[in-house]
Amino acid sequence: MKRALITGASGGIGRSLALKLMTEYELIIVARNENGLKTVQEDIEAAGGKVEIIMADLTLQKDRQRVYKNVPVGSVDLLINNAGVGGQSRFAKQDPDKVQKIIDLNISALTEICRHYTPAMKRSQAVINVASVVGFLPFPFISVYAATKAYVLSFSEALSEELKKEGVHVMALCPGATRTGFEAAADMQNSSVYSSKIPGPDEVADYAINALRRRKVVAIHGIQNNALVFLATRLLPRKIVRLVTHRIMSRSST
Repeated sequence: MKRALITGASGGIGRSLALKLMTEYELIIVARNENGLKTVQEDIEAAGGKVEIIMADLTLQKDRQRVYKNVPVGSVDLLINNAGVGGQSRFAKQDPDKVQKIIDLNISALTEICRHYTPAMKRSQAVINVASVVGFLPFPFISVYAATKAYVLSFSEALSEELKKEGVHVMALCPGATRTGFEAAADMQNSSVYSSKIPGPDEVADYAINALRRRKVVAIHGIQNNALVFLATRLLPRKIVRLVTHRIMSRSST
């Protein structure tokens, strides 16, 4: 049976992906939240799936090394880099340690994990890196988070070209706001972005799996998100884009 390694799988999109992929893959799920991991493990095993859990803070080199030790190079058919963290506030007021943690997890850990596993990946194997719709746009008040997702998007597109000859598919999954619990962890629960009806993680996970099967490289979830990206990247001047995103975010950030 094929094996999938999923980071950030104790909840949200990562959990939903694990539950939906358990009939196709033996799973290795990684997260900091031990209780959350064990709950997901129980749900998967109760449904007849096979899963191994690894509790790890991927911002720490020693924890990443423990993942590498337990999941050897060449043993992963599907790598899903879902772990991520954000934060909403004026950049000048943001805790420097939190800023660094966002960069360490969203960029450094994701990049290193890809570097560790992708050289040994072969035809029909794949990588999903979870980016975001905000990676296409400059977003005040979540400036660092949005910039890290812009990195994930660009990196994933470039990596998809490099690995195409080997038959390894790389996809950047770009959801919009999703009810995952991320909003509370990132201090964004009062944001206007989360004030409207938004999808849950199961919907995004279903879309991601279908997009991977269709071998999409950039997978933007939702009609409204696709329209937003099209307008912001193809039609509107960058000055207008900045004004619009500032207005959206400033409603709950000033």
